[in-house]
Amino acid sequence: AFSSGIAELWSADTNGGNRKQLTTGGGINMRPSVTADGLYVVYMALRAGLPHVWRMDIDGGNARQLTSGPTGEVSPTVSHDGKSVVFQSRDDLKIWKVPIDGGALAKINDNLSDQPSISPDGKLVVCYYREEQAQPFKIGIFSLADGSLSKSFDPPTQARIFEGRSLGWSKDGRLVLSIISLNGVSNIWAQPVDGGPPRVLTNFQSDQIFDFDWSASDGSLLMARGTV
Repeated sequence: AFSSGIAELWSADTNGGNRKQLTTGGGINMRPSVTADGLYVVYMALRAGLPHVWRMDIDGGNARQLTSGPTGEVSPTVSHDGKSVVFQSRDDLKIWKVPIDGGALAKINDNLSDQPSISPDGKLVVCYYREEQAQPFKIGIFSLADGSLSKSFDPPTQARIFEGRSLGWSKDGRLVLSIISLNGVSNIWAQPVDGGPPRVLTNFQSDQIFDFDWSASDGSLLMARGTV
């Protein structure tokens, strides 16, 4: 939510009730990712002109900075077991990971990559990546443990990479979900991990989708939609 030019993070019930402001430090706070046990929220916070990955308790307390690279880190997402956070480093435009409690960083892959998302079983990371710098983006599934590439797919036609959470997974981990924008209208598409053509899951006729995630309480797919 924006107030006086400051982007803060809030929580709410799925019906919109019980709203609570979680961040109060000013600046820009965005891209929240909640651990499956409901203990922590991982997010990106812009302080002194640089974005870094932070962690806080689910009620907004005990905020803690996890990364501190010279040019910043973006697109954080947390594993379902709550142990690892993956993100894109702006230093080298690669995907890295850090323990949820902070500590040593480890690089996932050596490709130019963006928009990481960890699979429900915690073993894989899907992201957009380039095999060579001049080539178009592909959707790649990498091992979280050693960074090896296990699957690669071409995005559906005219895929657009948003600053929001553009990639994700189905609850069972059998589908990779992506936001696809055609003629200014966004829908969520599903790519079977085992192969086969992608298919559209939503059928919106207007507006754009900026972010999506699964509700831990009832299993519904939540989306942020609107216009630019």
